[in-house]
Amino acid sequence: MMRRRATAAATLTALLVTTTLTTTPLVAQGFPGQVLGEQKITEGVGGFDFALGSADVFGTAVASIGDVDGDGIRDMAVGAWNHDSSCCSEGAVFILFMKADGTSRAHAELSDSTAVLGAHIDAFDNFGTSVAGLGDFDGNGVPDLVVGGKGDEGLNGGFSQGAVWIVLLQADGSVQGVTQIGDGLGGFTGVLDNSDIFGSSVDVIGDIDGNGTVDLAVGAPFDDDGGDGRGAVWILLLNADGTVASNLKISDTSGGFTGGLSDGDGFGQSVAALGDLDGDGVTELAVGAADHGNRGTVWLLFLDDDGTLKSQSRIGQGAGGFGSSLSANDAFGWSLAAGDFNGDRLVDLAVGAPGDDDGGFDPFGNRGAVWMLFLDGNGLVTSERKISHTSPDFGGLLDDDQFGDALAVMGDLDGDGVIDLAVGSHEDDTSGPNEGAVRTLFLNAARWLDLGSGLAGSSGVPVQDGFGSLVAGESMTVSLDDAVPNSTAWLVLGVSELSAPLLGGVLVPNPDPPGSLIPIPTGAQGGYTLNATWPAGIPSGFTVWAQSWVVDAGGPHGYAASNGLSLQTP
Repeated sequence: MMRRRATAAATLTALLVTTTLTTTPLVAQGFPGQVLGEQKITEGVGGFDFALGSADVFGTAVASIGDVDGDGIRDMAVGAWNHDSSCCSEGAVFILFMKADGTSRAHAELSDSTAVLGAHIDAFDNFGTSVAGLGDFDGNGVPDLVVGGKGDEGLNGGFSQGAVWIVLLQADGSVQGVTQIGDGLGGFTGVLDNSDIFGSSVDVIGDIDGNGTVDLAVGAPFDDDGGDGRGAVWILLLNADGTVASNLKISDTSGGFTGGLSDGDGFGQSVAALGDLDGDGVTELAVGAADHGNRGTVWLLFLDDDGTLKSQSRIGQGAGGFGSSLSANDAFGWSLAAGDFNGDRLVDLAVGAPGDDDGGFDPFGNRGAVWMLFLDGNGLVTSERKISHTSPDFGGLLDDDQFGDALAVMGDLDGDGVIDLAVGSHEDDTSGPNEGAVRTLFLNAARWLDLGSGLAGSSGVPVQDGFGSLVAGESMTVSLDDAVPNSTAWLVLGVSELSAPLLGGVLVPNPDPPGSLIPIPTGAQGGYTLNATWPAGIPSGFTVWAQSWVVDAGGPHGYAASNGLSLQTP
């Protein structure tokens, strides 16, 4: 890497590659995890016309379950575990038949008043505590779902042992069949104690054992293995009829877990399948422990083909590459959703922190937040971005909503080539006290090219970086020898440690100081100069770098970069 002493106007001249540009519309400018728009769904809002009750906590669970009605748009399942269908907190799940704009055109209610399902739900079961899409489990062409209920008493009349239900759907959202799994139910042979709240989280983890049927991970965050409330995750290998072929427990004392849990960690509060990170053909699993260290953390579990644990790693404050600070009672890891949020073909994580107080402490609850964690191929965080009440791109005003209580990747609802995210806020008061809500966040996945490695591009012009130790108030310019008409370019400023210089690839700059994003007006022609003043607070021992790039219309997420280097992503 080239380094030189900076002057008050350090200058980089760059050639702009234009060979991949076309006349199609530009992709969205910005950065991964940026919220381009949002749509709320609650009583009387977003097309949802159901009369919720006070404290129904609609939005305490949310899942993308596939296209139930066959209209080409993925549909959503939303849990409301405190809903009183006929008596007392039986709970409910609502199937929302979605439109591309994130609103619902119709819904179906699943509760104890639903034919076939009703016989399996009792008072205080809290059906809808968790929910996950199951795919077309029974082969009838309609996607199915699995629902957790933390309050179920099991076959022998326990207290809040918890259960999950395999719910087979028809195209109108009605129920075709049900299998309940819990203490003494559905072939489950594990031991559930009172208040384990098995079913607090659930996700499909692929076909681990290769029998042709998908398998489940189910959280029991109040399990007492090793100490009070340390938590556990159960791996359920399923038969084709939805019953359990075998089950394995991962906890502080079983399943090969060696991370070390503490009392009250709540391991298993959330679970999310990550795909096969290590290439062994078995899906890895992210598990939230929302009370770990009074702040919360996320564990990554690397599984074997029998469901046992090979190894684990942790993401949280000071761990796993996570560079931000968490506050007491943030409940980081309360919810999880996995997907490729920045278009680099690697799985990333959205992590809910419903106890976050961004925007000020609310005496009646917590505003909440969602962290977007961009991961490398080993599950380490390369960068992170927070969505909360104070995020400049997020227009949703939060009070005691507990935004981030539930998360789900909805796929590309609006057809812009970028996956969208559903976020639950179970204490939203839009239509009544704690009735709850779900927001669909339409996200941006624009990527930044790190050209700070001294590579020469096709034009033969090397990258000139390394401006030395700029001090606050010094200015920097990047001059483009050419600018493509009707394009948009940005100057990006950032820092890297001298001991670990940037080596190319994907880089997501922090939108807050010390990073700066400066747009060029549309239609700018050759010789345009971008100027930036370096902000205060630059630590010593860092190299300053600069780069410029232009959004390319050559396909979804395609870019032509300055400095003689171009990239076309899929």
